[in-house]
Amino acid sequence: MGEIYKKAKQVIVWLGNSDSSTEQAIQRLSDISQIGGEMDAERKEKAMRLLFGLEVRNESDDPIGPLFRRSWFHRMWTIQEVTLASVENVILCCGNDTLEWVFLVIALGYLQASKYEWGRWDKAMELQKYLSDLLIARKYPDVGKVQNNMSGSVDSQPVVLRILSYAREKASTDPKDKIFALFGILGDLGVKFPLPDYKKSVAQIYSEAVVECVNHDKSLDVLFQVPSDHRCPDLPSWVPDWSDASWTSPDPRKSAVHGRFRAAASAVPAWKFSLDQQSLVLSGKVVDVIEHLAAPLNVDADATYGFKTNLAIDGRLITNGQWNMNGFLHTLGSAFKILKGWVAVSSSYERYPTGEAVQMALQRTLIGDQAPKDAKADESFDAWYRLLVDNNANSVQIGAAPSSGVSEELKSFLALTAGSASAYHFEVLKNSRRKCFFTTENGYFGTAPDLILPEDKVAVIAGLGMPMILRATNQGYHLVTHAYVHGMMYGEIWPEDTGELEGVILM
Repeated sequence: MGEIYKKAKQVIVWLGNSDSSTEQAIQRLSDISQIGGEMDAERKEKAMRLLFGLEVRNESDDPIGPLFRRSWFHRMWTIQEVTLASVENVILCCGNDTLEWVFLVIALGYLQASKYEWGRWDKAMELQKYLSDLLIARKYPDVGKVQNNMSGSVDSQPVVLRILSYAREKASTDPKDKIFALFGILGDLGVKFPLPDYKKSVAQIYSEAVVECVNHDKSLDVLFQVPSDHRCPDLPSWVPDWSDASWTSPDPRKSAVHGRFRAAASAVPAWKFSLDQQSLVLSGKVVDVIEHLAAPLNVDADATYGFKTNLAIDGRLITNGQWNMNGFLHTLGSAFKILKGWVAVSSSYERYPTGEAVQMALQRTLIGDQAPKDAKADESFDAWYRLLVDNNANSVQIGAAPSSGVSEELKSFLALTAGSASAYHFEVLKNSRRKCFFTTENGYFGTAPDLILPEDKVAVIAGLGMPMILRATNQGYHLVTHAYVHGMMYGEIWPEDTGELEGVILM
């Protein structure tokens, strides 16, 4: 099929029958694409107002989102239709409404530049756009240089991991097609995946994809893609389940790679696959063991993010009429109890292995060392910490009335959000949601996705920016997930003598 698309004089992308919402979306995208040219002044002004967020206040106001909800944008096999064909030969059709693909691409460029936040246009198009940019850069090197200069994000050498991670969110009836649908495109990019063979098992196909990904990219970052909520149990532990969409932003369980951390200092990755591709041998060291595991902070994402936009406190609670206040308060009350448990665990330690104060180690651990270090941040943490260690922290006053008749959830909410503690508290919710707090045998604090168990091992691996949590087996280890372990994130525990490293076998 790939050769057919490449040689076609015209490719019609059929989205189905149109309706008023898709008709409007196509018209608005067409207008946006022509902002830089000659067009009616009124239409141009309307397009500019849309780009800069002057017309849209919530998702229901967004005029272009309905188009990108069409299933074509979210399926695997449709990718090659617009990436392998010449861009000038592709026409988007929805009923009787049409839009040349090149104008859609131009419109998306404007949306990206203006940081248009509504709809799922970016997710719907990220794989198609990335592949198209790579193919253009490979076919026309001078254009590729211009792309590099303009965005800094396009490389003439394809990054296989990025392609595979984008593909995870696309739909396919057969999980094998998550890989096979990319075969022709990857071949044009010089990436030689094995020939599609439906007789192979999903485990074999996915393992082969990881082998090619690591060998081509010269990177082990694919291991950060392994943990997910609905992972197939038949896969080797170091192979991501490409059929599971996994974690995407703003889920804080998504790994914080891209140079933020250097757990292995400057060590370069080293790897070796077994002949049967059932195991992966890495260079690293098991440095600690999880000793105590606190309850996971399983709170709802909408509740943790809704506070600033939906609620005001001025002696009373005000909602916008659409927000579930009872659910929000229940979430905050549950989080309060869980975090009190986390603080209680940390308080049992008198010193921290790095020599810094225990409270400072806790402060940095719970937010993944992400918040700015300043006096206000310290003040907010100090206020938060005092509330969490105070057994009477819920004894607050609401106006002039005593709090005895108020729910525990509301007391927790007021205690944590009515004062300076709120800034740090919401940073914790943002960074530690769906994670567990743990301590190790050597006294380190850490947080990790809620997949870990006591007795799991903490390892630092050459080429990986974050420590990895491993589970011992008879023949080696199973990879569980990545973790933030305070005092191990910047090479502090990486051995200076490479003779201390060992072959870490992942099964």
